[in-house]
Amino acid sequence: MFRLALASLLLTGVALAGDDYAYGLAAKQPAAFAAWQKLVPAAERQTKWIYALDATATPLVPETVGGGPGLGGWACKPHDCGDNQLSFLLAEDGSRAVARVILKAAAPVFWGDPTPEEQQLLVKLAEE
Repeated sequence: MFRLALASLLLTGVALAGDDYAYGLAAKQPAAFAAWQKLVPAAERQTKWIYALDATATPLVPETVGGGPGLGGWACKPHDCGDNQLSFLLAEDGSRAVARVILKAAAPVFWGDPTPEEQQLLVKLAEE
């Protein structure tokens, strides 16, 4: 059973280990990371925990994004998670990136025009 699950993940192109986090995206998923950086608005590109995903994070999870293999995740500003957090969905090939972001305890906003289904998944990622 384990081999079948592993083979399925490898065939989809998403081979995530339990120790894969947002802060490792640049090295392990460069196309997805590039899509993330393109998504981040210019006003937030100097905010390291956002732009570089140098943040506290939960493990990445395989997701279907834009009809293909991708990943989802959640991250927050170190030592200030309650007021500054985000969840994201990234296509592995870099073709799509969307996020739900809370900054300075303001109401959540969506980046990248997520579909209603993606919005629901982004909220779920934030709640897990």
